[in-house]
Parts: sequence; C-alpha cells; structure tokens
Amino acid sequence: MRDLNVLKRFERFKKEIEYVNKLTDIEGIMLIEDCNLSSMDNSWYLMKKVREYKVNTRKKLNEKLDDIMKIALVIKQLHSRDMEHRDIKPDNILILNNRVYLTDFGLIFCDNDIDNLTDLNERIGPGKIAPPEFSNLGAFSYIDFKASDVYLFAKVIWMILKEEPFGFYGPYKYGEDSKQLLLDEKKYSVETFIPINKLIHEATYDDFTKRINIDDCIGYIELQQKLISNNLNDDEKVIINNLKNEELLIKFKEDKCSKHIISNKEFIAEFLQKNQFPSKIKICGTISDDKEEVKEKELLLEISRVRINHNYCQGYYFINKRKIYECHFIVNEIILNEEKQQFEFQLIEDERLWKYNNIIEARGNIVGKYYVPSNKKIVIDY
Repeated sequence: MRDLNVLKRFERFKKEIEYVNKLTDIEGIMLIEDCNLSSMDNSWYLMKKVREYKVNTRKKLNEKLDDIMKIALVIKQLHSRDMEHRDIKPDNILILNNRVYLTDFGLIFCDNDIDNLTDLNERIGPGKIAPPEFSNLGAFSYIDFKASDVYLFAKVIWMILKEEPFGFYGPYKYGEDSKQLLLDEKKYSVETFIPINKLIHEATYDDFTKRINIDDCIGYIELQQKLISNNLNDDEKVIINNLKNEELLIKFKEDKCSKHIISNKEFIAEFLQKNQFPSKIKICGTISDDKEEVKEKELLLEISRVRINHNYCQGYYFINKRKIYECHFIVNEIILNEEKQQFEFQLIEDERLWKYNNIIEARGNIVGKYYVPSNKKIVIDY
C-alpha cells in the first residue's frame, strides 16, 4: 500500500509538471525553471524564490480585491481550457514581485482525461473548506469540477477578507445562526459587501449544479470594486439595490427559527437602512385627519432616518412627488408574507411619540407630522 501511494504521488508530480508547462502563457501561473524526473526518490522541480500569501495580512480592501481578481482570472483561463485545479487554498497562493500566483497543480483535472490517480472513495482537496462532493467521489456519476473550483475560490475569498486562516464548513448562509460568518463592513469602512456576500453564498451551495460559474464570480468582484471606488453607473446602482433586496429576502428565508418573523433589532435596522422601498406602501388601519377617515392609504414612503437601538423611523409621505407629511413609527417585528409577496411592519406603541397623534395639513414649507400607532401596520409589496 505504501509503495502504491508513493507511486501515485510520483505520477501526480509528473502530471503537475506536464500541465504547468502547457500553461506558461497564463499570467498568474508560476513557471517551472528546471526539473528532474529520473526516479521517484530523486524527483524535483525548481521555481523562482517566492513568498507565501498570508490571509491575515493588513492590506487595504482594494488591494485584497485586486489579489482576488487576479486569482479569478487564472481560474477563468483554466476553465476555458476545460481544466480544473481542485486544490485552491491560501497555501497554494504565492507572491512574486508583489503579484499573486496560483500554484500546486498536483490535483489538476482535464475534462478530456480519465483520472486514474484518484480512487472513488478517496478524499481530495483542502480539508475544512473542501466541497461536499470531494468527500465521496464515488457517489456521483459525474462531477463538474469547475463548480468545485468556484466553491474553493469563494472560501478563499472569505478567508482573505475575514483574515481567517481556517475557513468554515459548509455553505455560506445569512441566517441569524450564521451571523459570525458575515463579512465585517465596519472593519473596512465600506457601505456594503453585498456583491461579495452574494458571490460566496451562490458559490457554496452543497449541490454543485446550483453554483455560479467563474464568470459570475468575476462580475460580482468587479461590482464590489466599483462600489468601493464610488464608480457605479446608473445600471449598476440598480443592480446593487436589487441585490440588497435579494439579500434581505434570503436572510428572512434562512432564519428558520423565526418562521419569517424577524424581531431582532439589529436586523430590523439593517433592513430599514438598506432596503430601497417600492413606490407604494400601504398603512392598514384607520387613519383620521380633519377631512376624512380611511381604512387604507397608499402612499410613497421615504424613510430618512433610523435609530438602530430602538428601530425608530422618521420619514416622509409623498403624493404626486409632493411631500405631504412627516411620519414617525417604531417597528417591533417584520413579517415576510410569501403568499402575498409582502413585508408587514408590526409597530410598537411609544408614548413619547403621541405628540404626533394628528395629521396636520401641510402649507408652504410646513410639513405636518403623524405618529403611526401600534394598531396600524405598514405593508410593503416586494
């Protein structure tokens, strides 16, 4: 058995040299300067002197994203040639002249080859961050190893941005029980990590047939780069807003314990701050003013301020683009109603806001104030 394992390692070593020599035109793959394959006991190859890549380095965010993009472009080149690395991890990223290189092609796979060096019950790939299909190759009649590369790459992105060398098991989730996984926007003073969050989430599904491809990854990285450099065009701003809404929906649906009822104050504040509300919002209940009493008003709501600790909201209602009155309310719970495709804000009473208990008609620059009490609910179609 030992002799067989030694022979397999030697064959993989020869295969690595063979393929690396075929990939010399790809920028970001380290060239082999010299090698010796005369025997198993005396086999070696020579590369330029390099430095290891440390995920806990104190690089700026734009520099880290630049490194990540360079790795992505190497993977794209490999995949365009129907080749898969299968061992993407920080240990296999090296630095030469301040540029990152992807190395160690001992597990490289070409779609046109038959893999005679990997047993069906053999575990391959980098331990903790390996995709589930790597633990039981024999359970599948076919594996898309490009999807496996994307899975590993997404884990490496997380490790670089989180500065965490050990990675995490399983898929990347948004639910309350996975809060420790989420990237820290405050740490980098960035508005949002939504593009990268989406990348990691969609690249780490357990089912490899559902994962995004490397081109999708590159698109998300580019979007994140433009966002931090404040260089988004109008179409990209719309994409970001749509991604915000999608992310919040995912968070709702993955918070299984709450059954689509969110009462966590921090999460509610995040929702209110990030969400770009649609044009019509309903306040259900009876709203009285000096002219009429209605059961439902359908108005445009623009939330201008959110106090995170108390979920206190201040906003304005508009009719025909005209600011009609200012409103104040406190959100106690948010309920996702999938059947009606609506969010419902369940409100809480606060006697400090009773001073806004009447709608005052706006005249000139004077805008009336209204407190939305707890016997009302705010409904948003999504």
